[in-house]
Amino acid sequence: MEPDPAFPDIAFRSDAENSWVPVVHGTSIHVRTVVIAATEWEWSAAQIAEEYGLSEAQVEAALVFYKAHGDEVAVAMSEPAPEAAIESTRV
Repeated sequence: MEPDPAFPDIAFRSDAENSWVPVVHGTSIHVRTVVIAATEWEWSAAQIAEEYGLSEAQVEAALVFYKAHGDEVAVAMSEPAPEAAIESTRV
């Protein structure tokens, strides 16, 4: 996945497999973590922001990025991610 200049609030970090994964800029919070919280846990942007120490604008940026790059993020989401890894990103 390549950085998209249309999304300055999204950065990329190398994961354990040396794959580039999208994260909320300035944090280690993966876009997929925000997406899971919004879609599977049905949390509001305010709840996600509070739980992960983000602004609501950062949460919205992650969700908009997902809408634009859903296929690429979905591939990353389909790769095994132990619940412990997701939980470890919680503040």
